[in-house]
Amino acid sequence: MSGRADLRRRTTADACFGSAPGQGPRGRRGPRGVLAGVLAGVLAGTLAGCGVRIDSPQPELPSAGASEVARQDAARRAIDLAGLATAAAADPSTSQADAELLTRLAADSRTHAAALGGVWTPPPWAPTPTPSAAPPAAATAEAAGAFVDAASLTCADAVAVDPGDLATVLASVCLAQRRAAMDLGEAPGELPEPSLDGLVAAVSGAPNAADLARALDAAAFALEVTAARSAGEVQTTLAGRAAGLRAVAQEILEAIGVHGSDADPRRAAYALDEATTPSIETSLLAAWTSVVGSAEPGARAAVLREMDSALLRARQAGAALPALPGLP
Repeated sequence: MSGRADLRRRTTADACFGSAPGQGPRGRRGPRGVLAGVLAGVLAGTLAGCGVRIDSPQPELPSAGASEVARQDAARRAIDLAGLATAAAADPSTSQADAELLTRLAADSRTHAAALGGVWTPPPWAPTPTPSAAPPAAATAEAAGAFVDAASLTCADAVAVDPGDLATVLASVCLAQRRAAMDLGEAPGELPEPSLDGLVAAVSGAPNAADLARALDAAAFALEVTAARSAGEVQTTLAGRAAGLRAVAQEILEAIGVHGSDADPRRAAYALDEATTPSIETSLLAAWTSVVGSAEPGARAAVLREMDSALLRARQAGAALPALPGLP
């Protein structure tokens, strides 16, 4: 190999990676000299001329949409509630019964956070948001108040996000947090006001609107059977609820154009393997939950109210409700 060719190659390398201090292209360099030359080249910015960019700005994070902000906020609230409930359960002033309840609510809150997809973590190069402070020592009353506040925010998010699975999960979490507040002895507060469009308009656009109508009709049948076995005011109340459910079912079927047709899903009678009040109410809760995510944001509050009514009745009847009410 000629010295001139070797010089050209070495000169190119020196242009990219620099030379060790005090040495020209022909100087002999040991490992320490090579490393020093590379570092000097980096610090001098000569890598940019060799196609390597070390000063490129990091890519910008995409802006989160309203639904993603709501999801992230709800997941963070759930994690904070889990920490607060755990702290309250460990408080020496907390009774054993309350500690057991708070421990269950903490586990439920962790389930909520997981169902919501967890809290998004930015990449290492992105600005890091201020982490939530560790939950302070809390008493049962403070935990109850936190569930009331969280339920209010989650319910508002549930009726505001775009239609889809997130709306369904938020609605279920909203009800769970309201139930938690009640279990801890606090009133859960008001639900968002429904629009003037009404309940039937809210659900008639759902792809499973006919299935909802059938579920309402089946629940009405079960209530009628239960009413027939009752007497007095209980019988009157159950019969009135059954009539109301049948009316809503018919309005839904009329709205989607299948009332009285071969596609009408209603039956003259339904199998009643377990026609108990808790099972009737939990079936209604599941039916309303199945359509809440399909309703438009402006109309979804009407469906949420039906879900809440079913939850309250199921709770009063002693039904065993899962961490995510209305969901499988």
